[in-house]
Amino acid sequence: MDFNIRYNVTVNGPKIQDHFSSIFATYHHIPVLFTIYFFTVKLIGPRMMSERKPYDLKTVLRIYNLAQVFINSYLLYLIIFNWGYGILKAWNHICNPVTETVGFDHQNQIIMLKVMYYYYLNKILDLLDTVFFVLRKKQSHVTFLHLFHHSTMILSTWITVVYLRGTQLCLCIFILFVSVVFHKIRRK
Repeated sequence: MDFNIRYNVTVNGPKIQDHFSSIFATYHHIPVLFTIYFFTVKLIGPRMMSERKPYDLKTVLRIYNLAQVFINSYLLYLIIFNWGYGILKAWNHICNPVTETVGFDHQNQIIMLKVMYYYYLNKILDLLDTVFFVLRKKQSHVTFLHLFHHSTMILSTWITVVYLRGTQLCLCIFILFVSVVFHKIRRK
């Protein structure tokens, strides 16, 4: 594992700080984000809603879930079809690292970096799920597991974007597919 991380940090392909805001190249924004998130959904939000009626967010949730379906579908499209996988050839390279050694040129590596960056931003946007629970006074949905899931998704995605750029696409494709299906079902 140590070799893999050293390889990815020093050698492997384009780096996030070369193409996107440098704030994402360091971890400092993550504790700030988590602090704001946890205080909002566990303290500030419930106190603010204690004397209020739950908000009716049906339209907002429909738009949010539709946006999530679109974003995740687009990222899935970029991964599968932009690299010439096609539907029938999907398993030829899908579990190989995204490096030049398996046929991914520099431009394809940049596309993968963009996909991971946008996926990371989408995981931050996913925090709105919890805010919507609070605004609808569904505090019972704000469980340890829910908070743990959202925070670990952000942390693990950041680690992948910054340190493990050349990793396999299998898990990414699976998670994006599940996200599309999940938000499609929630939309109904």
